[in-house]
Amino acid sequence: MRCHHIWSRWILFPLLISASLTCSAFEVAGYKSGISLEEAETRAAHFGDVAKRMDSVVLINRRNSATNEFDAYILFFCANHLYQLTISHEFKTASFINLLKSYRNQYGSPEVGFTRHSVGDYNQVNEAEFQWRTASDTLTLSVSAPENSESKPNLVDGITQRYVDTTIQCPTK
Repeated sequence: MRCHHIWSRWILFPLLISASLTCSAFEVAGYKSGISLEEAETRAAHFGDVAKRMDSVVLINRRNSATNEFDAYILFFCANHLYQLTISHEFKTASFINLLKSYRNQYGSPEVGFTRHSVGDYNQVNEAEFQWRTASDTLTLSVSAPENSESKPNLVDGITQRYVDTTIQCPTK
């Protein structure tokens, strides 16, 4: 019995190591980090998504059957591998609280930061950012609101979710 147990360790350990090396950092809406541009476009067609490719970025629009609106995903590629996926949508208090609670339950307490930046010439936007880091990725949930409700262009409160696979190293320009 003891011999069998030791033998199984020599078989299972390499299998577990190789499985963990091939795992992706994130999978969101059917798009896994590390997939190629071509595979993302194939998946978009499979899901019935509308995809628009611009260099190393793919914009995805998917009809949300619950709201009859479109959800938008921005996929960023480096060396033909998906390394970042961003989702932005209009701010709704319940959505934000549910997302924050879910991420906190899954990843623990986030790092929190606040910024103020310009959009356009005179539009100031305040942003709160909640960030979680794991061994393979960084997840950011941010909420933003314009300081002036009569801003031009017409800015609205928003929520952005950003998933970044930190195992894919992109060269800086």
